[in-house]
Amino acid sequence: MLEQMIEEMTGEFPALGQVFVKERDIYLAHSLQKVAQPIPCPDAPEGQVPSVVVGVVGIGHVQGIKENWDKDLQVDEICRLPQASMFSVFAKWGFRCSVYGLITYGCYKASKLTIIPWISSFVK
Repeated sequence: MLEQMIEEMTGEFPALGQVFVKERDIYLAHSLQKVAQPIPCPDAPEGQVPSVVVGVVGIGHVQGIKENWDKDLQVDEICRLPQASMFSVFAKWGFRCSVYGLITYGCYKASKLTIIPWISSFVK
């Protein structure tokens, strides 16, 4: 049932299925392969000791990890973050400036309401 749901999601949203299922399966398989390598030990007869690894993963990733286990995986491509677009940079800075401006304006209005009546009481 879970595999059928994942296939439906991948059919409707291929990019989402690529990122959340396939790339994650590749990354998990690569990480488990890396930690499952034998441990070098000069005292051992073969010069290394087999490592024992227990990986706890979601049931939706088990089949993908099995499929990718014997492959030589390169995760550099999926670990790279895309560069931010100019629109997103301007939107982020515009939002920040708007928030700071609203806070400054609110402080100005609040100080004007409390300071002016206080000053006018001394002037009389």
